[in-house]
Amino acid sequence: MMNLELAIVLKYLGITYVPGGRDITGMDCFGLCIAAYLEFLKVQIRIDTGDCLNSGYWERIPSPESLCIVRMGDASGNCHVGLYLESNHGAVLHCVPGRGVVVSPIDSLQDMQLRVTSFFRLRL
Repeated sequence: MMNLELAIVLKYLGITYVPGGRDITGMDCFGLCIAAYLEFLKVQIRIDTGDCLNSGYWERIPSPESLCIVRMGDASGNCHVGLYLESNHGAVLHCVPGRGVVVSPIDSLQDMQLRVTSFFRLRL
């Protein structure tokens, strides 16, 4: 695992899921991405359930790259996001109700009823 990816995983892994949470006392999937980008990349980003990466801050990319945002959807059409980790043939760091912040191999997301819909990087 790349050093920056490892630092992010070690910081957030196991934090409790809290709807609307935005810090280490509890967070949701959006809060995880916001906190990691701010602390480790020194970039304040906007992601919320309303726009789910449709703002001008983001550009869709055809394939994942380290720490890009992975947008996923569930069977109900709800948006879910996480951070892409290049290690181990690709994984996603994300925050899941009932489990908190976890690392899931990207090819196992369907077991959680999640489907990857797109990848985004911050527009420079």
